[in-house]
Amino acid sequence: MPPKVWRPKQQNKYIPLDYGDDIQEGHFDFSEHGKTVFRPPAREWKTSERDDIIQYNAATHAAELDKGLRISDNVTDAIKTQLRQIIIKYWDSFCEEGAKRTILGYEFAIDTGDAKPVCCKKPNYGPYEAEIIMKQIRALLGNDWIELCFGPWGRAIVLAAKPHQEHIENIEDFIWRMCASYRKLNSVTKPFQYPIPQCDDAISIMVVGANCIWIITVDARQGYHQVSVRKIDREKLAFFAPDYKKYTFKVMPFGPTNAPPFYTCMMHQLRDEWEILFIIKIRAMTSIGGEDIIVSETDEITIGGITLYHGSRVIIDDILLWASNLQVVLVYFECVCEVFQKYRVSF
Repeated sequence: MPPKVWRPKQQNKYIPLDYGDDIQEGHFDFSEHGKTVFRPPAREWKTSERDDIIQYNAATHAAELDKGLRISDNVTDAIKTQLRQIIIKYWDSFCEEGAKRTILGYEFAIDTGDAKPVCCKKPNYGPYEAEIIMKQIRALLGNDWIELCFGPWGRAIVLAAKPHQEHIENIEDFIWRMCASYRKLNSVTKPFQYPIPQCDDAISIMVVGANCIWIITVDARQGYHQVSVRKIDREKLAFFAPDYKKYTFKVMPFGPTNAPPFYTCMMHQLRDEWEILFIIKIRAMTSIGGEDIIVSETDEITIGGITLYHGSRVIIDDILLWASNLQVVLVYFECVCEVFQKYRVSF
């Protein structure tokens, strides 16, 4: 028998993510209902703390503003000017450059407990499918929303058609959305129970006590992709790409079971802040549109002796603001802008 030949032990190819710069300080909101909403250390309400606010510069931003701003001709010139001034004042939350950054103060966590990592076999993508997937992967890499991953988790990519494309006749114009199949990950994730409102709830809660009501609707730009994933949980979102590499999301993708309740919970907490800020601003005002403002101890507002009906509603990333006074709903809108700028959320 030939003698045994010593060979060096093969090195493990698994390269774990570096968690050295992960944020360990902080706490989980509603941890008794699932460790999903992670909050880094709280900061005081001081907008000056942010040193990365993008200020409006007419020389460089005017074209972007004019391209994206659409106001009905039925609105008076005074209101158009007021809306434009609000957008310019909070340009940080409206510009395309700002939308590529992540929200401050919130991180998405994935609580899988003691479950073992789940991974599928490397899938075989067809040539047409691979081209569509790689185009979107390059866009995600360009925005720094994904990174290479070598962990034990891994899922396949599926393409989902964007809704309401029945009118498209040319297949080249058809829009596909890249989604990772997180069914097995969701099966080992502890669910975060938070109520998600229905669209018709926004209308049913609206009380109209005057002859007319003014409404402003806005939605958060990028939505999920503006939320950071807690670094220690990122490798759980890994997926196989057609280029024989495995990537993972640095921001919250579509698919994880707790993504919708997390985003709803976050937006409701932001809503609580802009509601408080709205009352503060209204209390500081003595009149609006030439009419006296009176705010009672129970925060009931009257303008010129007439009760003001107002409110706000959040449906995941869509925001509905209403009031029976036009100037008041603009104050509401500015409060939302101020809170969005505080947390670096984009419209």
